[in-house]
Amino acid sequence: LWHPTARALLDGGHAKGRQITLETALDGAAIPLHPGAERYYREIGLLPPGG
Repeated sequence: LWHPTARALLDGGHAKGRQITLETALDGAAIPLHPGAERYYREIGLLPPGG
């Protein structure tokens, strides 16, 4: 998943990490998000408001 402070970890951890962007962060997520992550993604507009 994506957060501005994790950018360096994603970039340095694996070549595919550079392909993770804010717009693609949740693509293919097959498990429920942690409630705090879900709230964050709703607050930044990546998920629609509501439950």
